[in-house]
Amino acid sequence: MKILLIYPQYSHSSEFDTRAPSMSLVYLASSLEKRGHEVAIYDASLGPIVKAQTVFRYGVSDEDMFSFLSKTKYDLIGITCSFNARWKYVENIARQCKKLFPKVPVALGGLFPTSQWRHCFDHSGDIDFIALGEAEL
Repeated sequence: MKILLIYPQYSHSSEFDTRAPSMSLVYLASSLEKRGHEVAIYDASLGPIVKAQTVFRYGVSDEDMFSFLSKTKYDLIGITCSFNARWKYVENIARQCKKLFPKVPVALGGLFPTSQWRHCFDHSGDIDFIALGEAEL
């Protein structure tokens, strides 16, 4: 399978840049590649830092995200969500994925969906399944 893993944009009260690669996506990609899958990771947080009212948005714009997604078709798209504060970005990415590729499964993983899986399913019809706990297992 051709799989895309996405680390979403996020907001923070500070513009102090603490961004780092998502090790969880790197581990997951390695596990999937060992099983013969072709995996790409897209870190949407690596775009500009833009002040939006009282917080700073870290990452690419919605338009840039849509543009990136529309360039290549994948067999599966996975999105990680560490915290509730990232949920609105994750929900938007899932919506964009389904708009472009309605039949491509969208998976969600990470701390937030593991503990709040019902909330995630109740608030987004664009997520097909959630990997609870350690997705690479």
